[in-house]
Amino acid sequence: MVHSLNLQQVADRLAHVEREVVAMRMQLRLLNRRSRIRSGGRPTAFRDSLADKNEQQLEFDRLFEALGIAGTPVGARRLQEMMASARLDNNELSQSIVEAREK
Repeated sequence: MVHSLNLQQVADRLAHVEREVVAMRMQLRLLNRRSRIRSGGRPTAFRDSLADKNEQQLEFDRLFEALGIAGTPVGARRLQEMMASARLDNNELSQSIVEAREK
């Protein structure tokens, strides 16, 4: 299913994804801390499992699906071309991300 989004909707969704990533990182740190406490400070299987790229990709796929984000990623060069054709300056999107983080 293809959805047409305006720039504000994309920025809002990106800000939401960033908040979710921050929350996931905090949970991972907490889990890692707990696993180290239980293991007497030694690395654990949990810590090793963080390197499982396939599992991470599945988690991000699920997250994007839940947020209604579809399509293939766009590289930096193509994104800059798209922004130029939409008459956006190079920092316009990143400024809204910074503002959302500061809130």
